[in-house]
Amino acid sequence: RESSDTGNVYTYNRLPFLTTIRTGAPSLIAADRHIRSSLFMLNYGSNWALDHDDGSSWYVDSGNVQLYSGTKHSTFRNGGHSKRTTHNLLLFPDASEKFQAQKACASGYGYFELFINNTCALLHGNTPYGDGCPNNGVQSTKVLRANNSYLFPKGRFQLVCSGKNWSSLKEAQRNGQELGTSIRPLPLVEVLVERAQTMLGM
Repeated sequence: RESSDTGNVYTYNRLPFLTTIRTGAPSLIAADRHIRSSLFMLNYGSNWALDHDDGSSWYVDSGNVQLYSGTKHSTFRNGGHSKRTTHNLLLFPDASEKFQAQKACASGYGYFELFINNTCALLHGNTPYGDGCPNNGVQSTKVLRANNSYLFPKGRFQLVCSGKNWSSLKEAQRNGQELGTSIRPLPLVEVLVERAQTMLGM
């Protein structure tokens, strides 16, 4: 609580570890760590509900519900890698100005990062993210996003990516992002609550 940074879960990785967990043979490649079927809520002055900071790598975040927060990939372009964010429900990351997090469904960089099959609902905005795109045209240094569902009040898509303003989903798809993704109007809150309860087995 001393900081407005970090989140309910805060991961951080700057040191290599020699392990046999992934394959049984000594390796610096860790086994995937799974964070799944949990409820994370951004509160107090945190930046993120689930915060993969700096060099965080080899995480699979799946089936979670995040309230008032989107997903954060690594802070630095050449920082963490090999994370998969899939089948999560991200609710209202833009809900309140008192929270300090970025008002987006997903943010951050890294390489070999996946943001797929997620649903994100925004109350006010129409920009699901604004970074994590190709770094000087290098394909591996972006977050690959596909098969997501974005719920916007007015159903309009806008994306700022590496200084380019893509004003439609089709334009983003022509640039290799959000293939298979859909945009739909924001439903009633009760519909989203019921979905969250089903996901969490409540």
